Amino acid sequence: MGYSRSEAARECRGASASQGHSHPLDVDGDGELTISEDMSADLKEAAEGDSCPAATQDKNLNSKNKTLAAKNVDIKYGHPSQVDALKPLANEKKLCGNCAAFDITPQMINCTGANKEGTVGYCKMHDFSCAAEKTCLTWAPGGPKKK
Repeated sequence: MGYSRSEAARECRGASASQGHSHPLDVDGDGELTISEDMSADLKEAAEGDSCPAATQDKNLNSKNKTLAAKNVDIKYGHPSQVDALKPLANEKKLCGNCAAFDITPQMINCTGANKEGTVGYCKMHDFSCAAEKTCLTWAPGGPKKK
């Protein structure tokens, strides 16, 4: 079921005390667990989703994720003119640029996963930056994500 906050603190104090040292989050030695300001800011940032996806910061990871999506028979990411299975999607105007997973929010632009023109966006479904004119078999209606 889980512990209440006070039960968890008591459990941590007990475990630490029995091992002869205090808990790392007991920063002032009073037996209460405390989160530092830095850790609190990190947790808040993570909870709010303010961090950039790893593939926007690592070109090799971005490329790897694209390649995996292109080779996956259930995804087949690519340009419709080069992948026969994608031509029907292109004919129906189902492209990355209007997919629900295509993220062109200001945050994603700041992460360098998208551009202001909307010709490049970040695929939240498959974790890579992609061109708006491409598509894949997992296209979903309702995009792009702008806010």
